[in-house]
Amino acid sequence: MDFIKKDWKTYLIVIIVSIIVIAIGRDICSYSVDGKYDLDYYSAKVLQIDKIEELHNESNDRKIYFTAKVLDGPYKGEIVNAFQRVENTDAYKVRDVKVNDSIVIIPAKTVGFAEQGVGDDALWTFSLFKTSNYLIILVIVFLLMIIVIGKWKGVNTILALAITTLLILFVFIPSVLKGYNIYISTLLCSIYIIISSLLLINGFNKKTLCAIIGNIFGILVSAIIALIMNKVLNINGLLNENYIYLSLVNPEHPIDLRAMIWSGIIIGSLGAVMDVAMAIASSMNELNEKMKDKSFKSMFVSGMNIGKDSIGTMANTLILAYIGCSMSTVLLLFSYNKNLLYLFNIEAIIVEVLQAIIGSIGILLTVPLTAVFSAWIFNRKEKNIKNGNL
Repeated sequence: MDFIKKDWKTYLIVIIVSIIVIAIGRDICSYSVDGKYDLDYYSAKVLQIDKIEELHNESNDRKIYFTAKVLDGPYKGEIVNAFQRVENTDAYKVRDVKVNDSIVIIPAKTVGFAEQGVGDDALWTFSLFKTSNYLIILVIVFLLMIIVIGKWKGVNTILALAITTLLILFVFIPSVLKGYNIYISTLLCSIYIIISSLLLINGFNKKTLCAIIGNIFGILVSAIIALIMNKVLNINGLLNENYIYLSLVNPEHPIDLRAMIWSGIIIGSLGAVMDVAMAIASSMNELNEKMKDKSFKSMFVSGMNIGKDSIGTMANTLILAYIGCSMSTVLLLFSYNKNLLYLFNIEAIIVEVLQAIIGSIGILLTVPLTAVFSAWIFNRKEKNIKNGNL
């Protein structure tokens, strides 16, 4: 509680400023994508299975007709007829709907699936099983664990996470869709996330300042290296069909796919770099309080030794995270062609390697700068510093 009392002004300022930034950013960057492909999805609950029809085609597909109750939207409470088409393929299997299943359905007429001989255009079609409820439960458990373990710092962590998420969703992504410069948007959002998150989690003090400086430096160096490598490796941004579709979203201001890859590298490495910078700054703060005969050199050496341990684990974490996210792509490419010369010249593989390596470089360079700045600021004269704050 003393922690909150001490820095409540900082938290209040950060929260108010963040609300203003997100609100103004949302207004400036608001962009409406052409909704001609939008579909109306509704939650529903399966009440009964009416019949199962075998299609007798090559894959022996079948249709399951069922009755469901719509749970939201303008049709809330209505009982509707719907169907699920089940394709018996080895690669993609969807289980049959069952009574009491929570599902997502669409009016069939909106997707051209109106059935002949079964009724009118009001027949609905199964889209997917509704699993978001379980995901929400998992998120709630995660947030509660943060609060239980982290206490008030856990609450601040959740606030920082909320600001980061809202900034990405309501400012950064709309700015990209609207055609603003992706490089500038990425850097501005990243720097704001660094400053707001660290201030909320640790308050305004020398430790936080050291972490912010080291973090920003690491991200800027990573950004420069990523920019150079994008140019040297002739990255065109067409990694898969998603990037192709993305390039068609805003014909008036086509999205720069190379810039999007660069942005993904920077944002992807932001968390790990922030973690390392904060760990070193926190350790240096402890050394400052415990060391009897401290000096710039002794604190710098200690900071580097602490950083060496962080380097190994964080670099490993980044590389494993990127490999895990792209595992299906890697497996697919290796299964069809095991020639390393070919594989390591495919852009999809190159970008994954870039993300892992450049993020790790950002961590490597964050360590010495954070250690240097921390050693300097914790050894400067205290005449303008009160109670450990700047």
